[in-house]
Amino acid sequence: MSELWEVDPAGEREARLVSGSAPGDFAPVFTADGSLLFFSERGPHEPQGAALWALSEHGEAERIAHHPGGMTALTAASHASTLAWTAALLRTFSLNCTNL
Repeated sequence: MSELWEVDPAGEREARLVSGSAPGDFAPVFTADGSLLFFSERGPHEPQGAALWALSEHGEAERIAHHPGGMTALTAASHASTLAWTAALLRTFSLNCTNL
């Protein structure tokens, strides 16, 4: 399991867990405005596959994008409000070729 923590580089505040889910959070990025985005599978009441979440400075994580095949990689522009991510477009199928 992976977790995201806020750590004060000056050492004046205790580190705090800023998100958390049983499957884990991954691929954190900061946007040009300082928002923290990350992928997570949050739980049984959310659609399957990792979704894109945003974490406000003092609030809860909010799902902002989801793709049915899940999302796997993320990048954010450093000086613009632009994001790019990768996601599976088709479901994976298994084919038994022994009877062909």
